[in-house]
This record gives sequence, structure tokens and C-alpha cells, in this order.
Amino acid sequence: MQKDKLFKTLDIIANRVNPPYQKEIINLQALAKPLQNSWEELNPSFTNLRGFIETAKELNYCDTGYKKINNINEYEPLKNLSFSNGITDIEKLNNFLLAIASGYNIFIVDIKTNKKLASIPFSDSVRCIACINDKTLAFGGLDNQVTLIDISDAASPKKLASIPSSDSVFSIARIDDNTLAFGGGDIQVTLIDISDAASPKELASISSNNWVHSIARLDDKTLAFGGNDNQVTLVDISDAASPKKLASI
Repeated sequence: MQKDKLFKTLDIIANRVNPPYQKEIINLQALAKPLQNSWEELNPSFTNLRGFIETAKELNYCDTGYKKINNINEYEPLKNLSFSNGITDIEKLNNFLLAIASGYNIFIVDIKTNKKLASIPFSDSVRCIACINDKTLAFGGLDNQVTLIDISDAASPKKLASIPSSDSVFSIARIDDNTLAFGGGDIQVTLIDISDAASPKELASISSNNWVHSIARLDDKTLAFGGNDNQVTLVDISDAASPKKLASI
């Protein structure tokens, strides 16, 4: 009886903002005691589902309202999907679609129905994903390239082009709807024009002192990246074809 009440309450919480999004609630005893600091915020967030947790090879979602319960041992996921390999990256496509990198594949997942809509095979381990615009997804990893995918039909993604790299790709960032930045073992950040996604063009490259593991666009004019050189480098990208280093932190 207590469990029924809990599930009813959880269902109300999960649907309080957007009732048409029915969310299946699964009681997973093995995952009922996640550590509080394992929950990560999704920004920009979903309408209802605000966080996720990776436990071994499973991805689980938690609603913000339920996340506020004081006793963290009472947390339970609203959704669960199992994968045959570990999860290396997750990217939000829209309010109910995720792109999930696992093993040698990218999976397009509908969290509204809790189903995998499509899988995109990769020739090696996938390390990073970035949604560049509503039609284009970019991903990279250990095969020394960035692959562009047309996701206008999420259930039937199509390869558009490959951008070669001299080494593994560890990070990809969206600059704007027509521009991306990537970096990794090639010890640089490369800016790419994808206004014609079937024929991407290199705009410029920014040297690093070591492997690049993370890239982030801070605003319209500033890019930050860091990695094995033990620093964060800020770059002026107001002219993407002629980036200028601003400072190192």
C-alpha cells in the first residue's frame, strides 16, 4: 500500500508541468541508493526530467521534484535503459530525445516512450557527441575523425560527412548552427564550417600544449578548452576564421 502511494505521488510529480508526457515508473531496488553527488543536472533541462545518473551500464532519469526528498536513499529513477557497453557521452537533442554514446554506437533514445529509435554504428569507441543544430549531430572518438549525421528524421539518421583528425577526438563543441570546434590527441582545437554539412570546411586551428579533453563555448565571442596541459585556455572566436588566444587559467 505504501509503495502504491509512493508511485502515485511520483507520477503526479513527473507529470505536473506537462501532463501529456506520461512517464513509466520502474522500481529498481539495485539502484535505489545512488550517492547524492552522482546526480547531474541537464542544462538546458528537460521540461520535467532534470537529472540523470550513470550506474555501470545503465542510464536513469530523476525528476527535480522527487530529487528534493531529504533522504537520498529513497531516490528511485523514473526511467531505465540498459546498454551492452559503458556510456561515454550523452547529448540532449530536444525535450524528449537523447543521443547516447555506448561502445561502438550512438543510440537515439526517446525518453517519452523509453525506446531506442535508432543506432548509428562507429568504427571504434565513441568519446563525444554534440548537437550542432536541429538537423545535425556530430560525434567523434578513437577513429581519428568527426562524423556528421543528419538527424532530421531521428528514427532514420543518415551520415553526411567525415572530418579527418590526425589523432583521437575527445571533445566536440557547438559554436553556432553552422560552426563546431573539436580537439583531442592532435594537440589542437579545430574550428569547422558546416554550413554545407555534406562538405565541411576547416576555418582555423588553435594550438595546445597537450591533449585536449574538453571544449566549451562561453558566449558568442569566447571559447574555452583544456586538457593534459593542466590549464584552461580562453580564445576570442568573434572571427572564427582568425581566433586569438586571450589568456590561460
